[in-house]
Amino acid sequence: MIIRKAANEDVVMIRQLWREIFGDSYKYIDFFLEKRYNSNDCFVCCDNENVVAMLHALPCKFVSDGK
Repeated sequence: MIIRKAANEDVVMIRQLWREIFGDSYKYIDFFLEKRYNSNDCFVCCDNENVVAMLHALPCKFVSDGK
């Protein structure tokens, strides 16, 4: 197995894996992939050529006590 940054060609397998694991609707998954997905923020674990796990490391701001 290998862990690497996602590539554009991984989106089909990411979509299928998400549906299989979380059971979300394709409408919801597609919304996320169209609006928030960025291959630079996604890491995949591949067994041969198949995506078997993924991590979306979305950038965000952390606010604590109004700071």
